[in-house]
Amino acid sequence: MSCGAPISNEAPPSQSEPVTAKKNEDPKPEPKPSPGATAETEKTLTEKYGCPLEFDGIDLCARIEWVDNKGEIAKGPIYFDSEEEITMVARLQFWKKTEGKALNPRIEFEEVKFVNLKLFMPSHGHGSNVPTPDWKASEGLFLIKNILFSMPSSARHPWHVKVQLKKADFEEDYSNATDANIWKQVDLSFSGIERRKN
Repeated sequence: MSCGAPISNEAPPSQSEPVTAKKNEDPKPEPKPSPGATAETEKTLTEKYGCPLEFDGIDLCARIEWVDNKGEIAKGPIYFDSEEEITMVARLQFWKKTEGKALNPRIEFEEVKFVNLKLFMPSHGHGSNVPTPDWKASEGLFLIKNILFSMPSSARHPWHVKVQLKKADFEEDYSNATDANIWKQVDLSFSGIERRKN
């Protein structure tokens, strides 16, 4: 009887087949996000902006982004204190409140033939020039050009900006001086617009 190390029943490894460590399996790659998909783009328009302009009785929201004469985003309407007539542009965006998706009200609602932006100062009983709509804008976004605030405003003499959905198109209702043919309207009041010297 020997007193050496315990005898193993396992066969020694073959010299022709070296023992190697087992490789770890590569982890499964995580799915890549679709191109351009971010937390910001996944938000609906209602989640991003709420409903700044809400039209009574219909599932419709809107917002206005003001652009100055240099193409830069402005905080709001501007009165340009200048001998020249300097105009602004308004980007008017529409979307469905419940879904937060952009829509064109002229397509979504059969009553709407024309989207209008009207300027009016009730205390003086006058408006301004007739802004020009640009129908080449993308779905849900209208560019309203040639907006002129002809004088400053105050608490006693505010400018009113009316976003109007009209039942007559631009040619049929060219003057836009009256509030005829209105289907839906939101009226905004600006009592202290920016005054900018040029």
